[in-house]
Amino acid sequence: MESGVKLSVAQTQCVVGDIPKNLNNIKKYVKKAVEDNSNFIIFGESALTGYTSNKENICFINKEDSIFTELKHTAKKGNINILFGANIIDNNNTYNSYICVDNNGEISYYNKTHLGKKEELIFKKGNVLRVFENSVMNFGCAVCIESHIPEIFTYYSAKGAEIVFVPFASPIVSGSRKDIWEKYLRARAYDNGIYIAAVNIVGDNGVGLEFSGGMMIVDPKGNVIDEYYDKKEKIITVEVSREYIRKIKSNKKNFFKYRRYELYNIDY
Repeated sequence: MESGVKLSVAQTQCVVGDIPKNLNNIKKYVKKAVEDNSNFIIFGESALTGYTSNKENICFINKEDSIFTELKHTAKKGNINILFGANIIDNNNTYNSYICVDNNGEISYYNKTHLGKKEELIFKKGNVLRVFENSVMNFGCAVCIESHIPEIFTYYSAKGAEIVFVPFASPIVSGSRKDIWEKYLRARAYDNGIYIAAVNIVGDNGVGLEFSGGMMIVDPKGNVIDEYYDKKEKIITVEVSREYIRKIKSNKKNFFKYRRYELYNIDY
């Protein structure tokens, strides 16, 4: 019998430009996740650099920064996969990236492929929907606005993802995460036979925006495993199962099997 996969989700305050503070926050919750024997810990969009779509305030970090060496050491020492968002400079291009520092100390990047209108003035679009193959569990990433693109989740499931991590930077003015996520994240998981773990940043970003927080983990049947919506920092840890994913995808009632992709060529 295959043992379960432990997943920690952490909603943290992320102050724009205060990278040392944000890094210390990430390391604090990584330590808690390691104490829980977690295989993964995920943080929100731009958790390292802080999130803003105001060009005057935005902060970036270079891929070669020593912070990443530090996080490699942290991940290897704790035998944990650490995922977090950051605004990255790479070859003179700027990206809204979601980053995995795996338990072997290897770093992989997902550059947000679908950007909001203000984001398009700041970031270059990524052009790759990537399934990260991991010895513990294969995963994909859909950052904030991308959660509203159903095709992304279908692609990930078809390409072997077992869980999709969905980091957000949604301010309070955007509405209740619970009310909004209930409308569609459970359906994304159920229709595609995958786990979904969503996390929003929380608190004051230091340049005029306040974020509402929110965490939700959904199983492949669309059931909420755990959730949290209070406006303070928090970590929750759950157990998910690769074996359950295989069972779901081999089931005769798996809706994924009935899709006829030849009918879905949509000309926009």
